Amino acid sequence: MAPTRKQTAAIAPAAKRKAPTDADAAMQARGLFGPTWSKAEKAKLAAHVVNLRAGKFVASGDYETTPDDVRRIFDRHLPAELAKAKAEGRKLRVLFWAHGGLVKEKASLQYALDYIDSWMSAGVYPIFFVWETGLKTALKDIIVGGQRSTGERGFIADTFDRVLEKTLHKPVEAIWTKMKDYADAAAAPDGGARFTAGELAAFANSAGSAAEYYACGHSAGSIFHAHFLPTVAAAGGPDIRELYLLAPAITVDLFKQQLTGKIGAGKGIDRVTMFTMDRQTELDDNVIKIYRKSLLYFVKNACEPKVPTPILGLEESLQADAAMSRLFGIGSPSANGEIVWSPGSSESSGISASSSTSHGDFDNDHDTLNSLARRITGNHSITPFVAVRAFGAAPAGRRRAICIGIDDYPTAPLSGCVNDATLWRDTLAGLGYDAKLITNGEASRLGMLAALGELVGSSRPGDSLVFQYAGHGTQVDDVSGDEAADDGLDEALVPFDYQDGQFLIDDDIGEVLDDLPDGVSLTCFLDCCHSGTGTRAFLGTRDNRPDAGERVRFLKVPQAIMRKHVANRQRAPAGSPQNPFEKKPEVLFAACKPDQTAKESGGHGYFTLAVTGLLKNSAGKVTNREFHRAIGERFRKPPPYAQNPALDCDASLKDAVLLFSPAREVASGAGPEAEPAAIAAAAAGAPPDSAKLIIETMHDYMQILKRLL
Repeated sequence: MAPTRKQTAAIAPAAKRKAPTDADAAMQARGLFGPTWSKAEKAKLAAHVVNLRAGKFVASGDYETTPDDVRRIFDRHLPAELAKAKAEGRKLRVLFWAHGGLVKEKASLQYALDYIDSWMSAGVYPIFFVWETGLKTALKDIIVGGQRSTGERGFIADTFDRVLEKTLHKPVEAIWTKMKDYADAAAAPDGGARFTAGELAAFANSAGSAAEYYACGHSAGSIFHAHFLPTVAAAGGPDIRELYLLAPAITVDLFKQQLTGKIGAGKGIDRVTMFTMDRQTELDDNVIKIYRKSLLYFVKNACEPKVPTPILGLEESLQADAAMSRLFGIGSPSANGEIVWSPGSSESSGISASSSTSHGDFDNDHDTLNSLARRITGNHSITPFVAVRAFGAAPAGRRRAICIGIDDYPTAPLSGCVNDATLWRDTLAGLGYDAKLITNGEASRLGMLAALGELVGSSRPGDSLVFQYAGHGTQVDDVSGDEAADDGLDEALVPFDYQDGQFLIDDDIGEVLDDLPDGVSLTCFLDCCHSGTGTRAFLGTRDNRPDAGERVRFLKVPQAIMRKHVANRQRAPAGSPQNPFEKKPEVLFAACKPDQTAKESGGHGYFTLAVTGLLKNSAGKVTNREFHRAIGERFRKPPPYAQNPALDCDASLKDAVLLFSPAREVASGAGPEAEPAAIAAAAAGAPPDSAKLIIETMHDYMQILKRLL
């Protein structure tokens, strides 16, 4: 039987799950987008992050790493993981990760927080080098206050990139060179990478063959590893089983100077594998639509002292160098190296898959990351990472949301629903949503209906809407007769004034959503309980019984209140018949299946903690189906839980982009975000002051450039 619209109001509940960790609780208390890191977050980072500034340890900024912090990684955290691995009959696998250059410290720390759990679930212990360069002020001074030569012509079409390369060569070279200097400084005698290498050597000596070590560098992270890995060898450290390079921005010359002599069994780095785009895909890429090729071409033609300079990640540079072709097996297999071309490279084992079509996407491309995890662990079936794509599918419509949380029920009060709604509001606000918070007494039946009706009624094509609810859920007697063929019960949300027989049933919500204008997407997130087909199923199995400290978000309606509900519904117009999700516009993410219960503990619902933690890096980037799968992974980690989050929507929307249905793109007519006005004017033939125009435009977009670099 096809899923019905009544499930939009049904509360797919959450089953037994362990309470959130202290780190989770602290993160939620701070809010996902707070200005500082909580103590719990810092504790988590301390076990996995080496934070450097200008190559050195620092005692300031968003998060600091001291030599003692690094010692604790190797004296406390890794030994504990080693003991755990031995008990499970596996090797401890340690991965040293270096991000791209010119990335903000806070963004790099957030990346580490986002990916630590996924790597750990795959059986890999990640150590992230956050090598913030602190160039925000320098970038502004160099780009805005630097040389502004004029006189270049041919600004349009194929000449544009050459103008950009030549005009920006001197200031960008200064920036790029300074970043490379910081990678070099990290390996100096007083550098943080040199210190880390010494601690690693001591740990590896004690761990022996029970541990293995890997390294991965994205973009300029390859430059960092070109300095770090030789210090590991010099300190008497372990061999690196495999070095992974993701779209490496290192020059061919520096790679040869620092690393090629150390690649091969017994030489320090057993093997090197590169994931990078083929030549045509590099040419089809762009840097925020200002530079019309991939960033690696910009590095080749503008960032190095001598230009053009061969860059390792470019196919043409590899093809032009016989030694590199041999090392990476171009033309014939190599025992020491391999290259995975993106996109489209794949094998049935999934260890050579990559879907990235943009230079900056490799470090969160799910195919690439899963290939790395499978190569490291030897387990070719694991999928610890969520698919991520560019955010270009979301045109410039409005983003609006309603977040409802009810704790203060007269009977069966809860304690995490207002916290959940507040967390949802903050999470959605961070994604650009205008989110309205409705809690406790404000969340009467009429109040909830009015808010949902206003959200839908005032929407226009191109808008993205979210309806979120955390509170009790229940089943009530069907009065309209539309449920007679099923179980004779309506699924319902439980408003604050439920004692007056006021429930928000599936019919109510379906009628409102039927008025959703074409071209508007609506996504519902419901964190509440539903007992299935009858109350006998409620708490009917051991898995559904709450543990100590847990509360169930299900309200069994007393008969006196049920009579009030029936009387209220008999006075109201008949409810709408059951409507299948087929051809309906909304997407529903529910906490779990109807025969399970949604639970809260530690001040939050389990479903809300899992979903909000994923949403900030998934909205507009993954499909609804992929997001549902990712949520499910959070509940499939051992020990097993009864909770199985549900996705209900029209079949065509399962592969639509999360929070943005395909109709948005057609209806809005806006398409992807427009190019900068200055560039658009240039493309139209306006005669600009070319140097000033380019430099000021680049300055406006410097934060994005820093992320891409």
